Amino acid sequence: MPILSAILAAAAITAADPFNGTWVLDPARSPGSRGTQQLTITVRGDAETYFTEWALPNGQRNITGYEAVYDDAPHPAHTFTILPGGEVRAGEMQVRVKRIDARHRETRHVRDGKVVRLLRREMAEDGTTLVSEMFDADAAGTLTPTARLVFDRR
Repeated sequence: MPILSAILAAAAITAADPFNGTWVLDPARSPGSRGTQQLTITVRGDAETYFTEWALPNGQRNITGYEAVYDDAPHPAHTFTILPGGEVRAGEMQVRVKRIDARHRETRHVRDGKVVRLLRREMAEDGTTLVSEMFDADAAGTLTPTARLVFDRR
């Protein structure tokens, strides 16, 4: 019986996570969104690798990437802003990621020890659509909804 349990546990770990893949912003279903955005998520076991590029209409590009364990502990994240003239600005922050269940994830963006943004992601039951609700925090830490972005699997 222990061998069967080990085999079943290994199969569960290697099963495809529904968040795995490349996702493209659907502006028609994302009110107030500007530009284009593509994100790539790879989940292996209890860790998520995340990469996104957001291109604004004025030519500015924002790039963010991280690798983090679903433990709600701080992990480093890197951001780059490429301005229309080509100047690159690098930034550092931390992310705290949490797997709520198979279809729900939360990511908190942290700067100087304070949460500045919360992303709540929900996967559609059929695995073809990913909705990301974004909340920004003010100086007091109060979260305000700022966007609801809808992504389609590419």
